Amino acid sequence: MTAIFPNGQNSFKVCIFRQIKYSEHVMIKEKIPQLKKLSKKEKRILAGELWDEAMDIDDIELTDDQKKLLDERIEYAKAHPEEMIPWQSVKEDLTKKIQWLRLYY
Repeated sequence: MTAIFPNGQNSFKVCIFRQIKYSEHVMIKEKIPQLKKLSKKEKRILAGELWDEAMDIDDIELTDDQKKLLDERIEYAKAHPEEMIPWQSVKEDLTKKIQWLRLYY
């Protein structure tokens, strides 16, 4: 999977979210009272594990409009490579931010 993050005024991020009703979230949380006993660090680890399990890329179905938008963004990225941020730079920046968060949370 490739992430595309152009620089400048036309920057964007490609994100796909599945909608979850707030009431469903509350019901799940209430069903597992042990969650309240977890530390913040343990909750972050659990969130990551759940995210990894839930976000199997093969399970995500895109609408035709989403596919069209992604195709347009890929074509834009190919046509304007000077506006793109290399994945390695994005990864390094995120790693630094995560390390900073671990120090303070």
